[in-house]
Amino acid sequence: MFGGFEQFFGGMPGGMPGHQGGGRRRAQSEDNEDREALYKTLALEKGCPQRDIKKAYFKMARKHHPDKGGDEAQFKECQKAYEILGDAQKRDLYDKFGMKGVESGGAPDPSNIFDLFGGGGGRGRGQRAPQKPEPITKSVEISLSDVWSGPSKVVMCKIMSASERTECMTCDGRGVVMQQVRAGPGMIMQTQRPCPKCGGQGVDFTNMKKTMKKVNVNIPHGVKHADKIKISGEGHSLPQMERGDIIISVRVKKHPVFERLGADLAMKKDITLLEALCGYSFKVVHVSGAVLTVKSAQGEVVSPNQLRKIEGWGLKQKNGGPYSRGHLYVKFNIKFPVAASIKPKMMKDLRSVLGKLEYPASKVEKVTLGVGVRVKLVNLNNAEFNGKNGTIIASEQNRGRWALELENGKQVAVPERCLQIVEDEPEAKSKKPKKSKGDDDMEEDEDDYVENEEVEAVIVEGEPETTPAAIKSQYDEDEDEDRRVECKQM
Repeated sequence: MFGGFEQFFGGMPGGMPGHQGGGRRRAQSEDNEDREALYKTLALEKGCPQRDIKKAYFKMARKHHPDKGGDEAQFKECQKAYEILGDAQKRDLYDKFGMKGVESGGAPDPSNIFDLFGGGGGRGRGQRAPQKPEPITKSVEISLSDVWSGPSKVVMCKIMSASERTECMTCDGRGVVMQQVRAGPGMIMQTQRPCPKCGGQGVDFTNMKKTMKKVNVNIPHGVKHADKIKISGEGHSLPQMERGDIIISVRVKKHPVFERLGADLAMKKDITLLEALCGYSFKVVHVSGAVLTVKSAQGEVVSPNQLRKIEGWGLKQKNGGPYSRGHLYVKFNIKFPVAASIKPKMMKDLRSVLGKLEYPASKVEKVTLGVGVRVKLVNLNNAEFNGKNGTIIASEQNRGRWALELENGKQVAVPERCLQIVEDEPEAKSKKPKKSKGDDDMEEDEDDYVENEEVEAVIVEGEPETTPAAIKSQYDEDEDEDRRVECKQM
């Protein structure tokens, strides 16, 4: 590809002076632009705080959203920028390596020394050498018990070291060389390629070595999954550079009993109906190693899915003192007896005992707003509709309104705060008509006159299948179409 007019004339007699320096400056400028383009997409400065990125994204997304007349291509660019900059780890890779670093994951290649500097493609004359090699990244797996105790772990790291560093004479430390190719009569194309002498590194190291080293990692108590621990000055050791760092990423294993909720712990416990009514006592091994005996209080009755809190037996909080802890929550599941295990005599005894107990009053179910509910319009400024009755026919959930059909047939949309439910009067029980002579052959719909029939409730395992409201036929294919009512706003 052509490198601009300066590079285009660079290979011809009488070429423009200073073209090589201009090419280096342009390469450096393009490299900087590659690391700033995403920030420009969100109208941000490169060094902005992480919290500003989300705000900027929502602002630009609203501006360019296609549903609001924005540019769809620009909207997708904003999404791509936020996907990278919104993730602190991806942002760090982008700031150091550009998009190539994000796509490759930013993992340094020990076989390519220049990768250890966060480079790739040459530094260019006059550009300062990196002050520190790229950090070594490792992960360590710990348990919830480790989160409590804050132990020391050992990880193996491959450390790069050398005795001397020199600048490549072939490329003058840039890592790239210019190559001229004749593209046609009187036309020269000038491109750059990695230096064949140093492999694009720009520097040479003497006595380069890889050494495996045991590194002790102090895990702070209360550490969370994906937290990072930085060990300064224990990484790569290269001449004329500050000693590198090691970044440890923490992975917390899932516990078979406890679920972590911040500094709190939660667990589920099965108890029998007998234990729920007459008291329970069980032991649980805490992540600290202590064996806790959990007992019910005198006269305590446990309801299904009821929650209990054991204060101070959660996890230690990060950066807190030894007594800065969360709590342990226990959710009870009541196991009921198997039906076949209750014999007739036992049933009689159960009735005798359970029948004498006091039970909480059942809640009276009340009608709530929904399709088919009769309502009265109240607190309206419009006297024409205030006090009118109607029936809800649809909801406009995104606007907080309900669509009504008034008694005169007019349809309106009303805010929820202006609706009052109209209680229906109890329906009179219909009487079964008496048969007269000659009615013996008259068909009756038995479902209309069923009285005092015993029914059986069958146990359902899993999620039941819903019975369709109607049986479809070839004549009602359009019956399931959504016929929404257009409601006029008052």
